[in-house]
Amino acid sequence: MTDREQRELYEAAKIIQKAYRSYKGRKKLEEQDKERAAAVLIQNYYRRYKQVCQPSVKRNFISYILVYIYVYRVFQGESDSLQ
Repeated sequence: MTDREQRELYEAAKIIQKAYRSYKGRKKLEEQDKERAAAVLIQNYYRRYKQVCQPSVKRNFISYILVYIYVYRVFQGESDSLQ
């Protein structure tokens, strides 16, 4: 093989390697984007869960329900006495 043919072969190999490395890099970025999106989704669900299930929120909700039941019973008692 002549020097010129070897150089052309070497340049062709460099182009092929560059294209393959670019392809692998794009695939890796796509995979990282998917993982990042999944992590964001999980974090959002966890934050919502923490907001709903915090003890203070639970206590406030329970207090609200108890007041509602009390008011309901008071009005039921009043409506019974009105009849």
